[in-house]
Amino acid sequence: MFRVNQFHPEQNWRIKTDKKSRDIQVLPCGNKILVSNSKGGTIYSIKDGKKIKDIITSLRGVESAVFKDKNFYFLGSGNDITVTDCSGKILNKIIIKEKLKAYRLMRFDSDNNIMIAAQNVILKVDRKGEEVERINLQGKMYVAKRNSDADLLTSFGYKGIVAVL
Repeated sequence: MFRVNQFHPEQNWRIKTDKKSRDIQVLPCGNKILVSNSKGGTIYSIKDGKKIKDIITSLRGVESAVFKDKNFYFLGSGNDITVTDCSGKILNKIIIKEKLKAYRLMRFDSDNNIMIAAQNVILKVDRKGEEVERINLQGKMYVAKRNSDADLLTSFGYKGIVAVL
């Protein structure tokens, strides 16, 4: 992972992260970032890239990590979302009823439902794991979000395609 500040190159840094770091989110405090890894998630300093703390390291196959409502959400293998507090204590597991193939990143929409991008589908579930909406598409979606006009924005992985639906 690296930081590039084009106006202050002396603030640039590059660090090695844990295996399979796919997701990144600036935390509300503004000076820390949450980065997913295969076993959970880690918080780093934006200023210097130093590791601040691991949130959890006991999960498997984590693809996505999101901070929301003072808790952390980790999308992992087995089609579940593990919810932890800031200390890493597991508070809840949200079981997604459908087995997703090649899932990638999750995001919350304005209704606080969870949108998950996967192979051939964007699945929106509530906080109990129940399906709210399904959009079938061809290809491996990487991330899906709704903009303020309620358009659905998605990217199709490595091919560099972005669609507005």
